[in-house]
Amino acid sequence: MVELKRTLGFWMTSSFIFLNLVNTGIFFGVQLGIAVAGIDSLIAWVLLAGASIYTGMCFSELITMFPTAGGVYEFAKQAYGRFTSFEIGWIIWIINNIATGLLIIAAMEYLLPDIAFTFGSITLSSAIVKTVCSIAIILLVNFIAYRGADDSARLMVTLAIFTLVICVLVIVPGLWQVHTSTFVGFSWEWSLVLLAGFLLSETFFGWESVSFMAEEIKNPLKTIPRAMNMTTVFVSILSLGVAGVTVGVLGVDGVLNSTRPFLAVLQAYGMDKWLLLFANIGIVVTFLGNAAGSIIGNPRLLMALSRDKLFIEQFADIHPQFQTPYRGIMLQTLVAILIVLLSSGAYQQLLEMLIAPSILLYASMLLLVPFFRWKRPKEERPYKAPLGKFLPLVLVVGYMSLLGVWITYDVSAMEQLRLLGSFMLFSVPVYLLLTYFYDPDALVGTINKFSFLNLWLENILLPKRIRREVLALLPEAKGKKLLEFGAGVGTMTMHLAEHVGADGKVYALELSEGNHRILQSRASKHRHVHALHDPHMVNRVHPDIEEIDLVVSVGYLSYIQDIRKVLGEMHAILPSRGQVYFIEYIDFFWFLPNPKWLSDPATVQQAFADAGFAVSVKIKRALFWKYMFVTGIKKSGNHPYI
Repeated sequence: MVELKRTLGFWMTSSFIFLNLVNTGIFFGVQLGIAVAGIDSLIAWVLLAGASIYTGMCFSELITMFPTAGGVYEFAKQAYGRFTSFEIGWIIWIINNIATGLLIIAAMEYLLPDIAFTFGSITLSSAIVKTVCSIAIILLVNFIAYRGADDSARLMVTLAIFTLVICVLVIVPGLWQVHTSTFVGFSWEWSLVLLAGFLLSETFFGWESVSFMAEEIKNPLKTIPRAMNMTTVFVSILSLGVAGVTVGVLGVDGVLNSTRPFLAVLQAYGMDKWLLLFANIGIVVTFLGNAAGSIIGNPRLLMALSRDKLFIEQFADIHPQFQTPYRGIMLQTLVAILIVLLSSGAYQQLLEMLIAPSILLYASMLLLVPFFRWKRPKEERPYKAPLGKFLPLVLVVGYMSLLGVWITYDVSAMEQLRLLGSFMLFSVPVYLLLTYFYDPDALVGTINKFSFLNLWLENILLPKRIRREVLALLPEAKGKKLLEFGAGVGTMTMHLAEHVGADGKVYALELSEGNHRILQSRASKHRHVHALHDPHMVNRVHPDIEEIDLVVSVGYLSYIQDIRKVLGEMHAILPSRGQVYFIEYIDFFWFLPNPKWLSDPATVQQAFADAGFAVSVKIKRALFWKYMFVTGIKKSGNHPYI
């Protein structure tokens, strides 16, 4: 099996963390904070910086306990169970994709003016040009992510250096131009400090992204804590420096009256237009760097969900050449482009939409540190956050206080929470669909409840045309012993009974008790039909069946969990050159996923070959799905595929 490649060392890991922690708040947050709490917003910056450093330590402990590509999803799964961990993974994936699309839109809004663009005889509005540029950037960064961790790492290091230079351009000259008289008049109004802290907290988000890269980091148990702690401290100091210098140079009124305080500081230094242009581009690069971090890390989360069959199984595939989760990258590319086409960049609304679920996420992760200390005291912890039994709880209270103040003071808060609730509500049917698809017990329970529908819809589910094709494959079935593997409500059973005649036998196996009752009633007219209920047939052939001449199965290949074992048992009870005929529904309603091994005819052929069968595989189209016909014989020696 192809695996992710460990290529990220300390500096590349640090660059990845740096890009994910330097968010839009470092450029826009100063003005938002001042608008809410005035000079008191600097208190929020200091408190958030301290909280950020300790939260990074807690993430280091969790990542070194569970260094897998699932990251925060894996932590949640270990503590909260499948459904809650799925919800957490789902919300992170959706929000990250929204953030990616809108961050890129924000970058274009920042860079390109609101004027029409003329290219020869063609004039395009600024909205069209910005949309086209946004899509081009999404395609480029996803292509780099697709190509592998090496290319992604080089991109991350380049963007990190560029972002650092821009921040240094503001901080270093400002150290000699700060007006210390600005830092007076603190009123210590905690409600306003907390509200400002809510809006500013996005500046310090992003620890979860590195958790998705754990399987691609060299020596992760040592590299991750060092890189995480060092980078979080560095970014916290950098953010405080930018905030302090901006307020100290421009003053509270100057910050409020400036449309772009970050650039206003550079103008106050008397920098020429070329340096200002460089800084302007640098801010855009920072936005794109943040989006790139999400683009590179997010598919690893989808891969982890798929490994646990909480998403379509094929999304766990690793590209054989580039060692990347390429299907997840392609899906997020489409989603991000769709978001760009459908959305408009209202910065503060986007900010609040991201902050609320992020705070809930980080609170749930911080709780895991004392939880695992109590529940798994002997678990190996290559890194331990100090005061891990107590201090995370203090931070959780702090984060939830930010959320509480926001709900109290912001009239749009409930609307944003309803939007978050709709995301979570939408995920429930997705979870149930995937559970039913991959969990035999859940699937059998559903089939039992709707057995009567199988009877009413049998002519749609298995049209007479398909029945005739199946029977045409059995020209010499008279007097034979036939195993019908998965008889359903007996739609095909009655035809098979007539086909083998009174001198033959039909063993009709059925998984569902509800279907079996209907099957048994219909089969009672034929003494040579033995209807057997076997709830374990997903992993076996019923032990009472010791000898048969041929196997027929319609619509049950996808239910089999242990295909090697089931085919091996069929091989054992068939004679030499005994025949098998499997007809399976695939591409159901054109969007439901197929089990991974049924997605490629060559894989199906190989699975049967490994069990001792030579088969051919043909695909036939129908209105709402396709039929896969797998027909062949039991091999004797090195028999080629039919």
